[in-house]
Amino acid sequence: AEAGVPAGAVRSLDQVYDWEQTRSQGLLIEVDHAVLGPIQLPGPPLRFDDDDRPEHAAPPTLGQHNDSVRAWLDS
Repeated sequence: AEAGVPAGAVRSLDQVYDWEQTRSQGLLIEVDHAVLGPIQLPGPPLRFDDDDRPEHAAPPTLGQHNDSVRAWLDS
């Protein structure tokens, strides 16, 4: 920054999730995971004024989609 080059700190994921700017801009969403309970995930990076925020699902549990994937592979 002193040399006139824009620069900023490189943050860890924990720092990003705890950063006030991340929280104040609504960049995190909370979803209910079947095993872990409530977890925070990155939200959509773009938002439009007249657009409702989309509903997000938690990541799948281990093996949750095995049967449907096997059925698809067998078809």
